[in-house]
Amino acid sequence: MKRWLWLIAILYPLIVPGQQPRQTTEQLVKTSIDDDETYAPKLDHPAYLESGPVVLLDEGHGNSHFDKAFVKLVSMDGYRVVVLSEPFRYEELSKAKVLVIMNPGMFMPLSWHENPQPLFTDVEAAAVKDWLAAGGSLLFAAGSLEAESGDMLLNRLGIAFSQDMILDRDLRPANGPAQPSGPQLLTFTREKEMLASHTILAGRVESERVDTITLDHASSIVKAPDNVIALVHCSEKAVMISRDWLVRKQEAEAHKEVKSNGATESQPITVPSFSTPAPKARVAVAFTLGKGRVVVIGNGSFLSSVLRQAMFKDHPLSQKVGLGDGDNQNFTLNIMHWLSGLLE
Repeated sequence: MKRWLWLIAILYPLIVPGQQPRQTTEQLVKTSIDDDETYAPKLDHPAYLESGPVVLLDEGHGNSHFDKAFVKLVSMDGYRVVVLSEPFRYEELSKAKVLVIMNPGMFMPLSWHENPQPLFTDVEAAAVKDWLAAGGSLLFAAGSLEAESGDMLLNRLGIAFSQDMILDRDLRPANGPAQPSGPQLLTFTREKEMLASHTILAGRVESERVDTITLDHASSIVKAPDNVIALVHCSEKAVMISRDWLVRKQEAEAHKEVKSNGATESQPITVPSFSTPAPKARVAVAFTLGKGRVVVIGNGSFLSSVLRQAMFKDHPLSQKVGLGDGDNQNFTLNIMHWLSGLLE
């Protein structure tokens, strides 16, 4: 299902502590996003040849688009995918081994964004937690940045995402400079020690090893249970940039002007900070809950394959993002293998 979006692309230089953006350039960009119909996974050795585990794919919480590639991949691996459009109930969850919640809140009506409400009810959150404790497994891949998009459920699991933006100079674009049609691709590598020594990153055999994970954006996980393992994290250089940095920049400039005009010690000037150090900010984590297993990731796009097409200054631009990048396919399958018990 194609989506047309009018985006204001704001291009600004990289920000690091002590620096402020010098200028911004705004361009109106018309972008279409659609499933990449050309994505065709190839697996030499599917994990399950028959009667594989049932996977419930959530499509009832504003997340029913761009999951075709994920379904293709895990189905080829032998999983039996069942789409769930209804509210979560323990009885339905108990029929499956893995629940996948991918990009919740990404495709909600304008009225919801003007007045966000929790996507998951307290009853649903309790059902999921009870099911996990009894032995179920959950893959939660963040979608909307609205706080209400997953808080009711995530709070039950002891998870919280930061609403700020990650900036890490070690996350260089995987395929050159950022395009105006969308965010630059960020590359997390084993070489730069951004991947954990975990069976999900190692796989069952050498061909399943994950050395590079490419994301089109990353939300950091700032709260997690004590037994959590950070599967993917940023470098020591990472900082968090407030999403209202432009407003805060203007406030800082106004404060400086007041000070230059003769502010006294009785009129303190507080210049807001644009960045906060966040060394090794966590992007993906894994942990156990009772008899169950949980993987939470601050990005959902890598689980699928989408094609972005845009017009920028009358020039057509095209970008494929998702499972075809880096070792994203291996990472996705290894996550599913760990959640279904193939990997210990």
